[in-house]
Amino acid sequence: MKLKLFDRLLLTLTMLVLIAVAAVFIMMSLGYIGKDVMAYCVELAYYGVYNKLIVAGIGIVLFLIAVRLIYACWRRIKSPAPRTAKVKIGDSGAVLISNEALNAMIQRYCRQRQELKDLETAIFTEEEGMRISIKAVLMPEVIIPEFVSGLQAGLKEYVERCSGVNVTDIGVLVVDALPKRNG
Repeated sequence: MKLKLFDRLLLTLTMLVLIAVAAVFIMMSLGYIGKDVMAYCVELAYYGVYNKLIVAGIGIVLFLIAVRLIYACWRRIKSPAPRTAKVKIGDSGAVLISNEALNAMIQRYCRQRQELKDLETAIFTEEEGMRISIKAVLMPEVIIPEFVSGLQAGLKEYVERCSGVNVTDIGVLVVDALPKRNG
């Protein structure tokens, strides 16, 4: 649980108030604060409209701080996507490969294909491997189903062979593939 700076300040303030209340209880039990002093403090809270407003304001502030801290402690913080993929875990430790290295590998393979005019890639690493998403602009007169299935099979084999990372899915979105214009 990682709290923001504001929440840590509120938590510190709340703990200081709690320490002060605990100190008052300890001093009461040891006899340093008598019944008459406590009765006077309680009676003072009921004396006059301004004192009542001050006590109500303190109560509202403490209530809001408590609600904010409960929310801050129990909210789920979205964990960032892993920036590496597991190649293998052995007796000596884990072997990882960065997403940047995987992306460079994918780009290198795809750019060798002459049917591709341009592409964008995204990698999503998961526990069982990784998913690859490709947004492609194809050259004119490319037979899309044949090209895409060949690209998927070849890329999967290339990445798994070179990196050791299991490729679970390769999604290809063709965004442009216009036929050649005659004339």
